[in-house]
Amino acid sequence: MKSKLIILFLLSIIFCFSMVCLATDMQYGKIIISIIDFRNNTGDVRVALFNTERGFPDQPEHAFKKIKLSISNKQALASFEQIPYGTYAVGILHDENKDGKFNMRLFIPKEGYGASNDAKGKFGPPKFNDAKFELNSTEKTLVIHVSY
Repeated sequence: MKSKLIILFLLSIIFCFSMVCLATDMQYGKIIISIIDFRNNTGDVRVALFNTERGFPDQPEHAFKKIKLSISNKQALASFEQIPYGTYAVGILHDENKDGKFNMRLFIPKEGYGASNDAKGKFGPPKFNDAKFELNSTEKTLVIHVSY
């Protein structure tokens, strides 16, 4: 009985050690996003980082990470740190009235929006594939121009 417990204990230690080794092999980077061309400094900008096409760009509840920032001098700077290397896309919303929604008037946006690669949609939001980029270094810098 004792030998089985010792073997189980040793296997547990080996498993834990291998998980630590795997975790340290994963590479991480930082994504810095300069958001420019706001029409004013009113409200907030909501930035959503997606690692899949699910929900991109207008369903932030499906985003990998998201942040809300203030606007100053008609620009904002977003930073996502400790992001695993991989494929991502960014969607932004200039939430001028701070209601947390993308406001439209007769299918025409009332608030600013944008995506990585300055991707544009045809008769709707841009596609993940048009906005995607690779994070494969310690730092990736993007510029997104706000559209109205």
